[in-house]
Amino acid sequence: MQPASETKHIKLLEYTLGGRNFTLRQRDEHGQSNGTTLWLGGQVLCYYLASILEKETDTSNKNDGTAKRRRVIELGSGVGLTALALYSMGWDVCATDIEPVISTVLRPNVLANVDMTNIGSANEATIECKELDWSVPPERWAWRDPLRVTQRSPQDSSQPTDLEREMNSMDGTRRQLGPPFDLIVTADTLYTPSLVEPLLRSLHHLALASMPSNERSDKTGPSGKLKTQLSCPIFVAVERRDPQLMDSTFEACSRVWGFKIERIRSIKIRKSLEKAGLSWERDAEGASAWDGVEIWKMRLPGSALGLS
Repeated sequence: MQPASETKHIKLLEYTLGGRNFTLRQRDEHGQSNGTTLWLGGQVLCYYLASILEKETDTSNKNDGTAKRRRVIELGSGVGLTALALYSMGWDVCATDIEPVISTVLRPNVLANVDMTNIGSANEATIECKELDWSVPPERWAWRDPLRVTQRSPQDSSQPTDLEREMNSMDGTRRQLGPPFDLIVTADTLYTPSLVEPLLRSLHHLALASMPSNERSDKTGPSGKLKTQLSCPIFVAVERRDPQLMDSTFEACSRVWGFKIERIRSIKIRKSLEKAGLSWERDAEGASAWDGVEIWKMRLPGSALGLS
């Protein structure tokens, strides 16, 4: 398997995840590929998540359909690799992005790789593609619309596309996905300063919305000590192209937004890639293509929400 940075010219990517084969279409037109091609952070994140979630998924799902299926939302799903990987592991997935990414690659890839007629049944997970613009304040978000969390502007009131009609036709068999979520993920979404505040605000809102009301405060544990309640985990994968931007962003995660943050050790990422059979060559200096990828785990404590 080649690093994503070396496959942007390939129109169709072949992946095997969770025992399923996926074909992903990507578009790299005139070098404008933000969101419409696979990036290295998303490629690494999907294999890391597969390695840490595999055992949990295997032990918690029941064949009789009585187990509570876990729910995940991805911000900036792009071509859909991570979303499809989680779906293949039995998660209900809400994959989000903005136009034109949704209509050109994300929704077509989901429809091409998922049997929508069986989706949402007792033995099959759900996957949805929804438009979510982080620049829209969370108080204006709505989860009932099957196609978008944030509404289009009045200037963009075009008729539904054929792909949207096909997704709508499945509404009777799909579970509508919204908070609370059991997992929040995003990859390759921090590459310019203008996106930092909207993204962190969105992650903060989703973490708050995904903390059950009876767990929204610190509680006393068996030892009598105060036990801090935490939100669901958030995994953020980035490429450290701009060290100053990355440092200031994760400092803001902690100082401004109150997240508890932890950088996943490189050895853990390397082992997850090796487990998937990815052994990328190193250059003369011993560096590999994915050495610049970082994965951060974040949680929001109840005290940071003002609920302790």
